Amino acid sequence: MVQDRTTNRMPRNLYYFLLLLLLQWPFLLSVATPSAWAIIVPERHATQATENFSPSRTDQSRPTEIIAVINTPIENQSLNSGVSYISDKHQKWSFETIQQASNWIKNPADEVLNFGFTHDPYWLHVPLDLANPSHQQLNLVIPYPLLESVKVAIFDQDKKLVFQSNLVEQYKSARPEDFQSLLFSLPKALEGPVDLYLRVESTTSMQIPLEIWSDAYTQQRHSQGMLLWGLYFGVIVGLTLYNGFLFFSVRDITYCYYSLYLISTTGVMLCLSGLGNSYFWTMETTLSRHALTFFTGTMTLLALAFARAFLQGSRFPGLFNLALKASVVVCLALIVMAWFNPVLGAPLAAWNASLFMFLILAAGVFSLSRGLVIARYFVLAFVVFVAGTATYLLNTFGLLPVSTLTTHSIQLGSALEAILLSLALAHRIKEDRNATILALQQKHTADQQLKEIKLERMDAAMHDPITHYPNDSLLLAFLQEQTQNEGKSLPFGLVLLYIPQVRDIATSLGREIAEPFFRTFTQSLNGVLKASDKAFCIEEKTDAYLVVLEFGMVAFVCHGADNIEEHKGFIEGIQNHFEASADIGNLSVSPIFFFGIAHYPSHATQPAQLLQHATAALEYAQRNGKQISVYHSGIDTYGQRRLIIMAALSHAIKQTELELFAQPQVNSTDLSLVGTELLLRWNSAKLGNVPTQEFIEIAENAGMMKHITRFVVSRGMLFLKQLHQRHLPITVSVNLSIQNLVEPDFVTYIIDSAKALGVDLHYLVLEVTETSASENIGRVIDNLKRLAQAGCSIALDDFGTGYSSLEYLSRLPIHELKIDRSFISRMGTSDSHLRIVENTLTLAKALQIQTVAEGVEDETMLSTITQLGCNRVQGYHIGKPMPLPAFHHWAQKYCSQLQNTPNLPLANTGSHKTR
Repeated sequence: MVQDRTTNRMPRNLYYFLLLLLLQWPFLLSVATPSAWAIIVPERHATQATENFSPSRTDQSRPTEIIAVINTPIENQSLNSGVSYISDKHQKWSFETIQQASNWIKNPADEVLNFGFTHDPYWLHVPLDLANPSHQQLNLVIPYPLLESVKVAIFDQDKKLVFQSNLVEQYKSARPEDFQSLLFSLPKALEGPVDLYLRVESTTSMQIPLEIWSDAYTQQRHSQGMLLWGLYFGVIVGLTLYNGFLFFSVRDITYCYYSLYLISTTGVMLCLSGLGNSYFWTMETTLSRHALTFFTGTMTLLALAFARAFLQGSRFPGLFNLALKASVVVCLALIVMAWFNPVLGAPLAAWNASLFMFLILAAGVFSLSRGLVIARYFVLAFVVFVAGTATYLLNTFGLLPVSTLTTHSIQLGSALEAILLSLALAHRIKEDRNATILALQQKHTADQQLKEIKLERMDAAMHDPITHYPNDSLLLAFLQEQTQNEGKSLPFGLVLLYIPQVRDIATSLGREIAEPFFRTFTQSLNGVLKASDKAFCIEEKTDAYLVVLEFGMVAFVCHGADNIEEHKGFIEGIQNHFEASADIGNLSVSPIFFFGIAHYPSHATQPAQLLQHATAALEYAQRNGKQISVYHSGIDTYGQRRLIIMAALSHAIKQTELELFAQPQVNSTDLSLVGTELLLRWNSAKLGNVPTQEFIEIAENAGMMKHITRFVVSRGMLFLKQLHQRHLPITVSVNLSIQNLVEPDFVTYIIDSAKALGVDLHYLVLEVTETSASENIGRVIDNLKRLAQAGCSIALDDFGTGYSSLEYLSRLPIHELKIDRSFISRMGTSDSHLRIVENTLTLAKALQIQTVAEGVEDETMLSTITQLGCNRVQGYHIGKPMPLPAFHHWAQKYCSQLQNTPNLPLANTGSHKTR
């Protein structure tokens, strides 16, 4: 069962908080009162060794029997069992007066005297009986170098002083290698019963192991110590240098912390071993109390810093991370205290070091539980170190007996810890290296993928996404290659081919139908070009002989000089190849081609200019209804005219050069006037009469249809209002552009304009073409429905010229179909056109849609269309387009004549709509 983490958050945080308090209580208690250490670590034997010792205790006077007998030759002999001791808390005794003291306490067993941390000096008394006839050199040895003050005196049976020395003199006469013990060389002539007295004082843990060593044994012990400590410091120094080198190499702060940690550990060991007294602060024995506290606090501080860096401390829980940071602050305080109050700082440093090591160990266990692999080395290292430190401290505080293991446990634990942590760092280096290799491999893979993506994007940028043939970028590069040696390049012709039906199919039937048609066409055309000997291969790797400039337009390059007839023959062959109609969307389509040709070098020598001239020739062919157009200078004039029209059109809108003309619509049955269509004309002051189709197309390309349509709608509504004021309740039809149908605010504009003028929108007819109704069909349908709901009638203009499916008639809110003049004009000569008109009218009647026939030019057309059932007619036979003032006059005259003609019914003044 998965346990919700939130339920355990509070107990876990509380545990961390209590752990923090546990770690800090020795420090807080010691600050409150130095005597509190008596509560934490009672001074062993101190309560038994006071000057006011109870007289009821046994052995209350100076011992008279000989306790220690030394017969030479010997190697070593312990004096611990013969020791008696007494505390000199008030420091009132001297060597002369101590012999008179009573209340001596005899060491109960052959154990090292261990008083723990105490500030009181202690006196020791050992009765000896020396038998040294060979005058062997004997040494009084205290193998514990942390004692700060030791004074020695030997008296004979007459209480005569026969030997006296102290620690300062011992350091003066001692050899440097005698660092591990406090050694006093006894006189060789010393024999017989004597009394040995010692005064010992220390602010650190007070242990007083007393032994007699021969010179040979002293050398042996010192050699063993030198070997042991040399090996230890060699390992530490080597690891320090190694990790320091790693820090300067990789700039990882973890290695810096570890190197400094090893240095501070070395300082602690210098104090514990006595090497510091022998080599670094000789004759300054009080300096060791500062050094030990300082190095202990520094070692703990750096251990905490190393642990946070090595174990990624930022991932620790909040309070646990806070405990580590608080411990750092405590360590800094201990380091400062080491110089101002070393007496109090020494026990604090020892206790906090041990407690903080357990905190560090807890951090390692936590990281290991979170899956940090290298934490196993860390945990094992600090378990060993904590075990060694705990053993040493328990020995220091007198809770464990003195032995070789307990004395050197911190040394052994420290060495093993250093080795294990170095292994951890080595493993970390291995992991970092593997991670680096993996990152490099991933980077290499990513670079390869990026390179492939770039190549794919570059390839995509150079090819058409639908047909995958080269695009204009590759065409320009090819033309650049062909024209780079202008004097040596052979002439060629650039041919552009445009199929207008491709876009018509896309807008009417959808791109999902138009794209396969265009893709099939380009593949077939590429095969034709490849089979001929006229076309260049544009791209060899795709075997492409053509490029796709845009949807519905391709280009290819032909060999040969400026032989127009030769190129025209080749192009006519292409036309003949594709003259058969294609079935697309249940429609039979015969493709119509427009070609634009530009020759190199006669028309242009630069690729971009050559393409520009070929494009101009193609547009010229489209505008003038030619299938093939070769570039000439007059085409530039045509292009310049388009630019002039574009510039003048904006001025024309503002200066009202645009004018509306109205063409009447009548009822086909009784010829009553029922409506009018507004047509736009432009008589420019600079250009003269500009054809409507020409400037409307330019306006659509220039994004100016919004302003033009608003001009027409506003004038049209005003015209509608005037007609109704003159009692002519007829409809007014206005043509819309696709750009208007997708404007977000167009419907609002129509409604607001009608309200402002007080116009009834039921008399406003908005005409849209099949093409415009098919583009962005979703928004178009939405806007047309909103206009229909507002009262407008929607007319589908030029019906039958596009590729609209019957679905559009059901989806669009169409009220009126306008049959294109191309069908009306050919009804009398083409049965197919007559059948199209007839079927269209039948379809409209079935859908209850009103019909309007455009282009009725004579009485025969009027009679035919009336018999077929068309509702309205419009054309020159009824009336030509005329200015609005002229239409007012014509309408009144026409209605009057119609009313006065007895053979014709009266004008229809009602609403014309069939909804």
